[in-house]
Amino acid sequence: MTAARALAPVEGAAAVVEAADGTRARRVGEGDAAGIVLEAPDGTVLLSYDPREGRLRLEVAKGDLELCARDGRVLLSGSRGVVIDGGDSVAVTARRSVTLATEPEKVPGVETARAEVTLLRDELRLGAKTFGLQALRAAITSDELSLAARSLRTVAKVALQSVGVLETRAERVVERAKNVYRDVEELAQTRAGRVRLIARETLHAAGKRAVLRGDEDVKIKGEKIHLG
Repeated sequence: MTAARALAPVEGAAAVVEAADGTRARRVGEGDAAGIVLEAPDGTVLLSYDPREGRLRLEVAKGDLELCARDGRVLLSGSRGVVIDGGDSVAVTARRSVTLATEPEKVPGVETARAEVTLLRDELRLGAKTFGLQALRAAITSDELSLAARSLRTVAKVALQSVGVLETRAERVVERAKNVYRDVEELAQTRAGRVRLIARETLHAAGKRAVLRGDEDVKIKGEKIHLG
């Protein structure tokens, strides 16, 4: 360890403690506002403490600043928050998992949800009472995608679907639209226990050939019936 020598304070001057290589700690300011700075031999400030703001600043003018715990953890704690400003980028890596979480507000008799993001080696988990996503463009690419929800609502100005096979299973399907157009290249088939078609004005059915068959009865009812 580099030896340090204490310089006797001179009246009207700041007290200084200097190491053999020229690194020195000195007092700056006067009275209750007096602080401490640690300077490199070239005068670069390495560490400063301002009692007026209660701020301790560790500074590196050039090169990297590394905090390392060989057999333990590095803890950053702030009662009012922790701010990380990475400039161009911020990288967080871990061998097993990375977790970002908020502590839920404790309300007696009320169960509150905890928002949490967990990154595992091959998995991403999101957990929250409310999840919001807002983007100009969003894209999801997946070999298999599953969505389970008690209620699902989709609002879109234009919706396009391009799939190989589309299968829908539901207890009830209700469609409401101003106009519906379906274009089927080969076969359109409906199989049901009963089929009812209701048109408020006119019902048109046109084809090169038309076949209407009833195993028991066939009824055509109208004020006027035209054949041929």
